Amino acid sequence: MLAAPSSRHIGAVVQHEDVHLPAHFDAELYSAIRRLALTSRISVDTALVALAEAQRLIATRHSVAGMLLEALALRDRFGGHDVFFAILARRLGARLVTCDGRFARAARGYVAVELVA
Repeated sequence: MLAAPSSRHIGAVVQHEDVHLPAHFDAELYSAIRRLALTSRISVDTALVALAEAQRLIATRHSVAGMLLEALALRDRFGGHDVFFAILARRLGARLVTCDGRFARAARGYVAVELVA
């Protein structure tokens, strides 16, 4: 999305994988794209294209309601949104794929993680 090298690399990494996401992913993605458009880092047309691409993402969304207690236990390790990605990956026995170095460092030792640049 947005043609960033890290986005293309993540797409290549998960291309033939089943993708699982916490249910709040779509709202978080919208918020990030909105912020980029509001600050003129991308055009509204680019934001529309990115959101259209996001709607085509085939992924299983998982409710975060059953993760809340575990999230609180991890409050010092992960940010308030990232924690659900980490918990979900761990519960599924999956690797966490991220382009966020800080998140990847926090996740090491908790879940298998792949940092893409």
